[in-house]
Amino acid sequence: MTPEELSAAISACLKDAVAAGELALSESALPEDVRVERPKNREHGDWATNIALQLAKHAGTNPREFATILGKRLEAIHGVTAVDIAGPGFLNITVDAAAAGALAKAIVEAGSSYGTNQALAGHVVNMEFVSANPTDRCTSATRVGRPWEIRLPASSAPPVRTSPRSTTSTTPARR
Repeated sequence: MTPEELSAAISACLKDAVAAGELALSESALPEDVRVERPKNREHGDWATNIALQLAKHAGTNPREFATILGKRLEAIHGVTAVDIAGPGFLNITVDAAAAGALAKAIVEAGSSYGTNQALAGHVVNMEFVSANPTDRCTSATRVGRPWEIRLPASSAPPVRTSPRSTTSTTPARR
Protein backbone atom coordinates (compact mmCIF):
# COMPACT_ATOMS: atom_id res chain seq x y z
CA MET A 1 0.00 0.00 0.00
CA THR A 2 1.58 3.27 -1.11
CA PRO A 3 1.22 6.45 0.93
CA GLU A 4 -1.00 7.83 -1.85
CA GLU A 5 -3.27 4.79 -1.68
CA LEU A 6 -3.51 5.06 2.10
CA SER A 7 -4.23 8.79 1.83
CA ALA A 8 -7.01 8.09 -0.67
CA ALA A 9 -8.42 5.35 1.59
CA ILE A 10 -8.48 7.73 4.58
CA SER A 11 -10.23 10.37 2.45
CA ALA A 12 -12.82 7.80 1.38
CA CYS A 13 -13.38 6.78 5.03
CA LEU A 14 -13.86 10.44 5.98
CA LYS A 15 -16.44 10.92 3.21
CA ASP A 16 -18.24 7.74 4.20
CA ALA A 17 -18.35 8.78 7.88
CA VAL A 18 -19.75 12.19 6.92
CA ALA A 19 -22.34 10.61 4.60
CA ALA A 20 -23.37 8.20 7.38
CA GLY A 21 -23.80 11.08 9.82
CA GLU A 22 -21.03 9.84 12.13
CA LEU A 23 -19.04 13.05 11.67
CA ALA A 24 -20.71 16.45 11.50
CA LEU A 25 -18.64 17.93 8.70
CA SER A 26 -19.54 19.44 5.37
CA GLU A 27 -18.03 17.99 2.20
CA SER A 28 -16.22 21.31 1.67
CA ALA A 29 -14.46 20.95 5.04
CA LEU A 30 -12.80 17.71 3.96
CA PRO A 31 -9.27 18.06 2.58
CA GLU A 32 -8.46 16.79 -0.91
CA ASP A 33 -5.38 14.96 0.36
CA VAL A 34 -4.73 13.48 3.78
CA ARG A 35 -1.10 13.61 4.80
CA VAL A 36 0.38 10.34 6.00
CA GLU A 37 3.95 9.98 7.16
CA ARG A 38 6.26 7.50 8.79
CA PRO A 39 6.14 7.67 12.59
CA LYS A 40 9.45 8.45 14.32
CA ASN A 41 9.20 5.24 16.32
CA ARG A 42 8.57 2.14 14.15
CA GLU A 43 6.78 0.49 17.10
CA HIS A 44 3.95 2.97 16.48
CA GLY A 45 3.02 1.40 13.16
CA ASP A 46 3.88 1.85 9.50
CA TRP A 47 2.10 5.16 8.87
CA ALA A 48 0.64 7.96 10.96
CA THR A 49 -1.76 10.84 10.36
CA ASN A 50 -3.00 13.74 12.45
CA ILE A 51 -6.18 14.30 10.42
CA ALA A 52 -8.38 13.87 13.50
CA LEU A 53 -6.52 16.71 15.22
CA GLN A 54 -7.04 18.91 12.16
CA LEU A 55 -10.76 18.30 11.65
CA ALA A 56 -12.23 17.53 15.09
CA LYS A 57 -12.98 21.14 16.00
CA HIS A 58 -14.87 21.62 12.71
CA ALA A 59 -16.87 18.49 13.52
CA GLY A 60 -17.74 19.71 17.01
CA THR A 61 -16.06 16.80 18.75
CA ASN A 62 -12.76 16.12 20.45
CA PRO A 63 -9.90 14.69 18.37
CA ARG A 64 -9.79 11.36 20.19
CA GLU A 65 -13.50 10.66 19.50
CA PHE A 66 -13.00 11.72 15.89
CA ALA A 67 -10.01 9.37 15.62
CA THR A 68 -12.03 6.50 17.11
CA ILE A 69 -14.77 6.89 14.50
CA LEU A 70 -12.28 7.14 11.66
CA GLY A 71 -10.12 4.32 13.06
CA LYS A 72 -13.03 1.84 13.00
CA ARG A 73 -13.57 2.57 9.31
CA LEU A 74 -9.84 2.31 8.53
CA GLU A 75 -9.57 -1.11 10.17
CA ALA A 76 -12.05 -2.43 7.57
CA ILE A 77 -9.75 -1.48 4.67
CA HIS A 78 -8.04 -4.37 2.93
CA GLY A 79 -4.34 -4.32 3.82
CA VAL A 80 -4.72 -2.46 7.11
CA THR A 81 -4.04 -4.77 10.05
CA ALA A 82 -4.29 -2.31 12.95
CA VAL A 83 -5.19 1.28 13.76
CA ASP A 84 -4.06 2.63 17.14
CA ILE A 85 -5.07 5.98 18.55
CA ALA A 86 -2.23 7.72 20.32
CA GLY A 87 -2.17 10.80 22.50
CA PRO A 88 -4.86 13.36 21.77
CA GLY A 89 -5.92 11.78 18.46
CA PHE A 90 -3.05 10.64 16.27
CA LEU A 91 -3.86 7.61 14.13
CA ASN A 92 -1.05 5.05 13.89
CA ILE A 93 -1.71 2.62 11.06
CA THR A 94 -0.11 -0.77 10.55
CA VAL A 95 -0.38 -2.48 7.16
CA ASP A 96 0.12 -6.16 6.46
CA ALA A 97 3.35 -7.40 4.87
CA ALA A 98 1.75 -7.80 1.44
CA ALA A 99 0.51 -4.21 1.49
CA ALA A 100 3.95 -2.98 2.57
CA GLY A 101 5.54 -5.05 -0.22
CA ALA A 102 3.27 -3.35 -2.74
CA LEU A 103 5.05 -0.07 -2.00
CA ALA A 104 8.45 -1.61 -2.74
CA LYS A 105 7.05 -3.08 -5.95
CA ALA A 106 5.65 0.31 -7.01
CA ILE A 107 9.01 1.97 -6.40
CA VAL A 108 10.89 -0.62 -8.45
CA GLU A 109 8.37 -0.49 -11.30
CA ALA A 110 8.40 3.33 -11.44
CA GLY A 111 12.19 3.48 -11.48
CA SER A 112 13.63 6.97 -11.57
CA SER A 113 10.19 8.52 -12.05
CA TYR A 114 9.06 7.43 -8.55
CA GLY A 115 8.33 10.44 -6.37
CA THR A 116 7.82 12.92 -9.17
CA ASN A 117 4.75 15.09 -8.99
CA GLN A 118 3.09 18.28 -10.21
CA ALA A 119 2.94 20.02 -6.81
CA LEU A 120 5.22 22.91 -7.81
CA ALA A 121 4.15 23.24 -11.45
CA GLY A 122 3.99 26.90 -12.40
CA HIS A 123 5.86 28.09 -9.29
CA VAL A 124 9.30 29.63 -9.04
CA VAL A 125 11.51 28.25 -6.28
CA ASN A 126 14.58 30.15 -5.11
CA MET A 127 17.13 27.68 -3.77
CA GLU A 128 19.71 29.54 -1.73
CA PHE A 129 22.55 27.36 -0.58
CA VAL A 130 24.01 28.47 2.73
CA SER A 131 26.34 27.10 5.33
CA ALA A 132 24.87 24.74 7.90
CA ASN A 133 27.14 26.42 10.43
CA PRO A 134 24.94 28.86 12.40
CA THR A 135 27.98 30.92 13.45
CA ASP A 136 28.99 31.63 9.87
CA ARG A 137 29.02 35.44 9.55
CA CYS A 138 27.32 35.39 6.16
CA THR A 139 24.53 33.07 7.23
CA SER A 140 23.90 34.95 10.49
CA ALA A 141 23.87 38.36 8.80
CA THR A 142 21.50 37.12 6.10
CA ARG A 143 19.11 35.62 8.64
CA VAL A 144 19.03 38.81 10.68
CA GLY A 145 18.59 40.98 7.60
CA ARG A 146 15.76 38.96 6.03
CA PRO A 147 14.21 36.68 8.66
CA TRP A 148 11.12 35.94 6.57
CA GLU A 149 13.05 33.93 4.00
CA ILE A 150 13.55 30.22 4.39
CA ARG A 151 17.02 28.90 3.65
CA LEU A 152 17.52 25.28 2.73
CA PRO A 153 20.76 23.31 2.87
CA ALA A 154 22.02 21.85 -0.40
CA SER A 155 20.70 18.42 0.66
CA SER A 156 17.13 19.76 0.26
CA ALA A 157 17.49 20.39 -3.46
CA PRO A 158 16.92 16.81 -4.76
CA PRO A 159 13.33 16.49 -3.44
CA VAL A 160 12.43 19.86 -4.92
CA ARG A 161 13.81 18.72 -8.29
CA THR A 162 11.10 16.02 -8.50
CA SER A 163 8.43 18.58 -9.33
CA PRO A 164 8.37 20.72 -12.50
CA ARG A 165 8.99 24.37 -11.68
CA SER A 166 11.24 27.29 -12.50
CA THR A 167 14.28 27.56 -10.26
CA THR A 168 16.63 30.37 -9.43
CA SER A 169 19.72 29.71 -7.39
CA THR A 170 21.81 32.05 -5.31
CA THR A 171 24.78 31.67 -3.04
CA PRO A 172 25.36 34.47 -0.54
CA ALA A 173 28.63 36.36 -0.95
CA ARG A 174 31.22 35.98 1.80
CA ARG A 175 31.88 39.05 3.88
